[in-house]
Amino acid sequence: MFLAFYVIIYGYWILSGTGIIDGQGKPIGSDFLGYWTASKIILAGNPSDVYDHIKLFSMEESISGIRYLVPVNYPPTYFLMVAPLSLFPYLPSLAIWLVSTLLLFLYVIWRIAPHSATIWLALAFAGTFQNIIHGNNGFLSGAILGAGLLSMERFSFIGGVILGFLTYKPHLAILIPVMLIAGRYWRALAGMITTTLSLILISSFVFGQETWFLFINNIPYALKILETSALPLFQMPTVFAAALLIGTDPLIAKILHGATAFAALVVTVWFWFKKSPLFLRASALILGILLFTPHACTHDLAILALPLAWIGWQIHSDERLPREMIILPICWVIPLFSVPIAFLTKLQITPFILLCFLLIVFRMLRRYQT
Repeated sequence: MFLAFYVIIYGYWILSGTGIIDGQGKPIGSDFLGYWTASKIILAGNPSDVYDHIKLFSMEESISGIRYLVPVNYPPTYFLMVAPLSLFPYLPSLAIWLVSTLLLFLYVIWRIAPHSATIWLALAFAGTFQNIIHGNNGFLSGAILGAGLLSMERFSFIGGVILGFLTYKPHLAILIPVMLIAGRYWRALAGMITTTLSLILISSFVFGQETWFLFINNIPYALKILETSALPLFQMPTVFAAALLIGTDPLIAKILHGATAFAALVVTVWFWFKKSPLFLRASALILGILLFTPHACTHDLAILALPLAWIGWQIHSDERLPREMIILPICWVIPLFSVPIAFLTKLQITPFILLCFLLIVFRMLRRYQT
């Protein structure tokens, strides 16, 4: 039912629009406009201009024909992934981007929960829909996270190498080395460091060292647009954004978010320090990431499919799990309903749901300690 609903809604938005503009007056795959534009700039031989917002926004406007501005606040390592996108026209490139990353994402989800219903549940997951309509990289992040964590069990170094690719999105990767240290996964940590340093060196060679200096100088701008509520806060499932949305002073919002982030960090470290089973350890990490970062959007909730698959598969295999697992269907639909709820009521409930999920997973630790 949900899958049919998504197809109808998204199909209507596309067919009711003109060119690359959908029926809502936004670029189709709105965030993808930034990636495709960055690719054009990079292939033109001017990668540093990606961090020049005047030039970037001017080109975005000339491509879309409307004033819809998408900043690209990623490190130069991300340029390695998006550089080829503008070799194809905008809409075919968007389709290739979404389909290729979705296939990787679905394969990883199926490896976590190898059941005939897994693919359909993942496709009908509200986080999947959110990432598709935004044309974003949630599938890529989920595939990297899931593949890396799955590989760590047998091939620790390789798992770390895979996880290192998530550093293209530093605010999602920042907790991973902390957990690898807490769990004494030294080979995985070495693998992650190897990938990270390799990507930095390669991107510096291909795009020039200047791009890294410009990226670092751009960080205050990225923080400023978050603190000044320049971004649509109702689409941001973080404690910081939730506090700002109800009119809290930015300093108080930082304190509230900091307290939540610290609590999530402590709980997640405990899972990894105790070397709990993979399905608990991995689920805690991903929930911890979403609670720790102050900057996340609804498309990032695509990675929520990973703990849903891990815990859901354990429920399928073990009937001893607590009744509180009603949190699973709630998390399955929350990426769809949190946005209109936040828009209409100014209440962003997603962080509360994520915190409840993490606490429930923490309760399960006593049953499955090794």
